Amino acid sequence: MRDILKENWLFHYSNSQGIKGILDEGVFWATDANYLNDYKEIQLGISYANGWLEKNKTSIEQEVATKLKLNFNPNPGSQSGQRMFVCSFSTEKDSLSQWRAYGKGGGYAIGFHHEHLERKVTQLGLRMEKCVYKHDFENNPVEEYLTKLLNENFFENFNDKKLNIVCMGVMQKSIILKGEAFQEELEWRVFPNWDFGIEFQREQFFRIREGVFVPYVKFNLFPTNEEEKYIQTDKDSKCPVLRIMVGPTPHKTLASDGLRKMLRDNQTKYIFLSPEESKVSFRDW
Repeated sequence: MRDILKENWLFHYSNSQGIKGILDEGVFWATDANYLNDYKEIQLGISYANGWLEKNKTSIEQEVATKLKLNFNPNPGSQSGQRMFVCSFSTEKDSLSQWRAYGKGGGYAIGFHHEHLERKVTQLGLRMEKCVYKHDFENNPVEEYLTKLLNENFFENFNDKKLNIVCMGVMQKSIILKGEAFQEELEWRVFPNWDFGIEFQREQFFRIREGVFVPYVKFNLFPTNEEEKYIQTDKDSKCPVLRIMVGPTPHKTLASDGLRKMLRDNQTKYIFLSPEESKVSFRDW
């Protein structure tokens, strides 16, 4: 079997309770982007969109520009009140910053082969994109998207359908923008695909965090049939599409042993590569 390159895998970090829930239910919880830890994330993209409007105000009718500005920000009162739900992954399987943020009290990371994840994302009507950490008001995905629409005369004969398409597009570009300070996360994000203004329909749930009701939806990204459980690594070899890491813990032997037993109980649903243990020397106390 050829070497399994780092960039071929994407890892989702969580604590032990979260990982057990993910395996038991077979789904990931995708959080409403307005409730993410970095509250500036979406607002950064909105500020780029508003900056673009200011620069191009002579190229767009005033009425159109006013409508766009009022509706860029996703809230229930806007005409494009569609929200973005996000599930995060990293190309790093053993990241200290990720263990600290998401693995408190005993963390694990589930890894998916990139090719499998791409296929599942497409099947579910989702998108998967790499986060952008270096950007400014002159160079960013939002600016590029809006400029492309302008060059295609999209803002002529403007109507509510076009308004929805533009606002959804701005949200999709905004959700992959992160501050440069977060660059070590090497994050990829899975989120609804809103191309052509098609709205994302999915049952919504709520969890409680620090006294706040946080909306989320469920993404089933795991293999759902035998053919999906393996990925072709070369002409004659296959490997499971799933990996799992045991995070830093003073009880590493017990954590690994317990994980293997739990995976055996789930082996009819999932097939994992042998669990790996973190090499990070970190104590969570």
